[in-house]
Amino acid sequence: MLEIDDFVSARTGKTFGCKVSWDASTKKITPDFGSGDAPPRSWCQVTFTDAQRKDLAAGKTIQGTGFTTAHGNTFDARISWKEEGGKKKIVPSFG
Repeated sequence: MLEIDDFVSARTGKTFGCKVSWDASTKKITPDFGSGDAPPRSWCQVTFTDAQRKDLAAGKTIQGTGFTTAHGNTFDARISWKEEGGKKKIVPSFG
Protein backbone atom coordinates (compact mmCIF):
# COMPACT_ATOMS: atom_id res chain seq x y z
CA MET A 1 0.00 0.00 0.00
CA LEU A 2 1.23 3.50 -0.87
CA GLU A 3 0.27 6.83 0.67
CA ILE A 4 0.07 9.62 -1.91
CA ASP A 5 -0.87 13.23 -1.13
CA ASP A 6 -1.19 14.89 -4.52
CA PHE A 7 -4.08 13.29 -6.37
CA VAL A 8 -6.35 15.74 -8.21
CA SER A 9 -10.12 15.30 -8.23
CA ALA A 10 -11.52 15.15 -11.76
CA ARG A 11 -14.79 16.55 -10.42
CA THR A 12 -13.53 19.51 -8.37
CA GLY A 13 -9.93 19.98 -9.49
CA LYS A 14 -8.81 20.02 -5.84
CA THR A 15 -5.92 17.98 -4.50
CA PHE A 16 -6.33 15.22 -1.93
CA GLY A 17 -4.38 12.39 -0.38
CA CYS A 18 -5.18 8.76 0.32
CA LYS A 19 -3.70 5.30 0.51
CA VAL A 20 -3.83 3.20 -2.66
CA SER A 21 -3.22 -0.45 -3.42
CA TRP A 22 -3.22 -2.61 -6.55
CA ASP A 23 -6.20 -4.93 -7.00
CA ALA A 24 -4.85 -7.77 -9.15
CA SER A 25 -8.30 -9.23 -9.82
CA THR A 26 -9.62 -6.03 -11.44
CA LYS A 27 -6.20 -4.73 -12.53
CA LYS A 28 -6.98 -1.33 -11.04
CA ILE A 29 -5.57 0.94 -8.37
CA THR A 30 -7.93 0.94 -5.39
CA PRO A 31 -8.13 4.02 -3.12
CA ASP A 32 -8.51 3.71 0.64
CA PHE A 33 -9.79 6.93 2.21
CA GLY A 34 -9.51 5.61 5.75
CA SER A 35 -11.99 3.75 7.82
CA GLY A 36 -13.02 3.21 11.38
CA ASP A 37 -10.73 5.06 13.74
CA ALA A 38 -8.23 6.31 11.16
CA PRO A 39 -8.49 10.06 10.50
CA PRO A 40 -8.12 11.15 6.86
CA ARG A 41 -4.70 12.19 5.53
CA SER A 42 -6.10 15.58 4.55
CA TRP A 43 -9.16 17.77 4.98
CA CYS A 44 -10.23 20.98 3.22
CA GLN A 45 -7.00 20.99 1.17
CA VAL A 46 -4.68 20.73 4.19
CA THR A 47 -2.53 17.59 4.54
CA PHE A 48 -2.03 16.52 8.14
CA THR A 49 1.34 15.53 9.54
CA ASP A 50 1.75 12.05 11.02
CA ALA A 51 1.80 13.67 14.48
CA GLN A 52 -1.47 15.52 13.82
CA ARG A 53 -3.16 12.32 12.59
CA LYS A 54 -1.90 10.47 15.65
CA ASP A 55 -3.30 13.20 17.95
CA LEU A 56 -6.66 13.14 16.14
CA ALA A 57 -6.83 9.34 16.39
CA ALA A 58 -6.10 9.62 20.14
CA GLY A 59 -9.12 11.92 20.56
CA LYS A 60 -7.17 15.16 20.88
CA THR A 61 -8.28 18.46 19.36
CA ILE A 62 -5.67 20.18 17.17
CA GLN A 63 -5.34 23.70 15.78
CA GLY A 64 -5.41 23.82 11.99
CA THR A 65 -4.72 26.72 9.65
CA GLY A 66 -5.25 27.41 5.98
CA PHE A 67 -8.28 25.17 5.39
CA THR A 68 -10.16 25.96 2.16
CA THR A 69 -13.92 25.69 1.68
CA ALA A 70 -15.57 24.40 -1.48
CA HIS A 71 -16.11 28.06 -2.45
CA GLY A 72 -12.40 28.91 -2.12
CA ASN A 73 -12.56 30.75 1.21
CA THR A 74 -9.79 29.99 3.70
CA PHE A 75 -10.27 29.54 7.43
CA ASP A 76 -8.56 28.37 10.61
CA ALA A 77 -10.24 26.08 13.12
CA ARG A 78 -9.66 23.69 15.98
CA ILE A 79 -10.56 20.23 14.71
CA SER A 80 -11.24 16.87 16.27
CA TRP A 81 -12.03 13.36 15.02
CA LYS A 82 -15.45 12.52 16.48
CA GLU A 83 -18.34 10.17 15.97
CA GLU A 84 -21.46 11.91 14.71
CA GLY A 85 -24.46 10.12 13.27
CA GLY A 86 -22.85 6.70 13.71
CA LYS A 87 -19.67 7.51 11.77
CA LYS A 88 -16.39 9.25 12.60
CA LYS A 89 -15.54 12.50 10.86
CA ILE A 90 -13.55 15.71 11.21
CA VAL A 91 -15.50 18.19 13.35
CA PRO A 92 -14.32 21.84 13.32
CA SER A 93 -14.89 24.36 16.11
CA PHE A 94 -14.45 28.09 15.72
CA GLY A 95 -14.56 29.30 19.34
